[in-house]
Amino acid sequence: MMSVIPPHSGSPWGPEDMSIIAGMFNTSKSGAEEPSRQTVKVINWYIHEDYETAIFKNDIAMVYLADDIHFSPQVSPICLPKRAAKANKMCVITGWGKTAVEWPDVLHQVKIPIVDQKVCRQPTWHGNNITDDMLCAGYPEGGKDTCSSDSGGPLMCKYGHNWVLHGVTSWGKGYDCGAPKNPGVYTRISSYVKWMKKIMSSV
Repeated sequence: MMSVIPPHSGSPWGPEDMSIIAGMFNTSKSGAEEPSRQTVKVINWYIHEDYETAIFKNDIAMVYLADDIHFSPQVSPICLPKRAAKANKMCVITGWGKTAVEWPDVLHQVKIPIVDQKVCRQPTWHGNNITDDMLCAGYPEGGKDTCSSDSGGPLMCKYGHNWVLHGVTSWGKGYDCGAPKNPGVYTRISSYVKWMKKIMSSV
């Protein structure tokens, strides 16, 4: 079984130091208090061959797990996209990253819209830092965003009964989370589906 992460969230550790925890909701509780929780060791990881650390280009990696994750009402797989998400599509981000007042113990989620690529590339937004393989999501006025320690979390969009992984939290402009015209930036999963399937078929 495999999972997807951005390589910068695994640095400077190697796969021997990494585990995937599925089904965790409250970090202050033990595994016994959250029976849905599963911890699985990582055997290896496959970083995109054109990953550039300084500019978060091709910020994607696949991790190969030592054991299967068992699905339940609290733990389920997610679909890969067949095409890019359209601008203004409402999607969901989740994470335990910093909020305005605290570092939460409980998993947070919020709905935000996909930002039009041309808008996000405007000089007063993120400018030319946005490549075709990145996507922005958030409100022009700010207020809802991923932040420090949210890296690697999903940007998920629902179509009918299916959730689709359209992004993985990659970067933002410093610690100015939720500021106007400063949406979070995500690895655009639709750009990497072929690469992901190639990795999955080779292990």
